[in-house]
Amino acid sequence: MSITPYVQSGLIDAIFHSGDISYANGHLSTWEFFLDMISPMAGGTLYLTTIGNHESDWPDSATLDYGSSSGGECGVLSTTLLPMPSPASLNEPWWSYDIGIIHIVGISTEHDISVRSNQYKWLENDLKSVNRTLTPWIIVSGHRSLYVDSKRSGFPGNDIDVMEYLQDCIEDLLYKYQVNLYFAGHFHDTERQSAIYHNKVVQSSTYIYDNNNEMIAYHDNPNAPVYMIIGAAGNGPDYPDQFYSW
Repeated sequence: MSITPYVQSGLIDAIFHSGDISYANGHLSTWEFFLDMISPMAGGTLYLTTIGNHESDWPDSATLDYGSSSGGECGVLSTTLLPMPSPASLNEPWWSYDIGIIHIVGISTEHDISVRSNQYKWLENDLKSVNRTLTPWIIVSGHRSLYVDSKRSGFPGNDIDVMEYLQDCIEDLLYKYQVNLYFAGHFHDTERQSAIYHNKVVQSSTYIYDNNNEMIAYHDNPNAPVYMIIGAAGNGPDYPDQFYSW
């Protein structure tokens, strides 16, 4: 693991894994191999996860009708082997946790998050309770993103339908409570979108050089969440097939 030396040197406070954790798809031996592989880094710092379709999705379960990607796991293995902070549970696996000046929220994009759902009510109550003096930064993460450069459609849980569903359900909430950053995975690529609201760019990043002379993308009080997909590791690449203005 390339980041293990940084963990062992105390330079990393937490690792955040946005779902599709081991790709075991119902095979316990794969979970055992994966957990053994990550133990040098996960054992040295906080290892936080949200569930993805390969941990939870299954017909007639607590998840939305997105298919059977979990191989029948239904979230049991991921929530047992990698228990998350309160109030996460098997059928309601959402949580929040403070790390320094950052309030981190883990949601489940595989469960109902519509306006009257338990998850939505919990999310709004959590966000409005944040003390921005103590934790001025809010990062929300779910397995799937509200914005992704994909045009895949026509099957349960496809990128377009889920993207639009999440926008309808929680985009106004993230904007209202001034969430700074939304992390996702699922799409096997790395994408850094602009600060966006209702499919319009609120602020694009500019490039500056930091103190180490490294070029970084910089936002100055963008007044809308910045969306990032970090799904390039693991199970092969996806290639963007739709390029939006954001």
